[in-house]
Amino acid sequence: MNTADAFAQVLLVPHRIVSLRADYHWLTVSDGNDLWYSGGGATNDHVFGYAGSPAGGRHALAQVIDLSVTVQLLRQLALGTYYGHAFGGDVVRETFAGTGANYGFVELVYRR
Repeated sequence: MNTADAFAQVLLVPHRIVSLRADYHWLTVSDGNDLWYSGGGATNDHVFGYAGSPAGGRHALAQVIDLSVTVQLLRQLALGTYYGHAFGGDVVRETFAGTGANYGFVELVYRR
């Protein structure tokens, strides 16, 4: 898909019911003369499922920092939170006016 992801990850368990995860990703486009592809893949015989944006001869796609925290509330119940921020690089600037993006969620997981 013309991308590479070099990353570092730290996993910590400061308490038996709390786990922390922090990641740093350095995303690049392998071939700056190709496209930066995104999508979910082919879903039927008529839809390819991918879109491409020109990389413009550039390679720096983005740097992403994210953090997640999980707290085991009960044996079958856990509360999870996630936050990530992307710092868009030169490839993102070729297509979009803004280069930053945030994403986060809170989830409650029940396991039988």
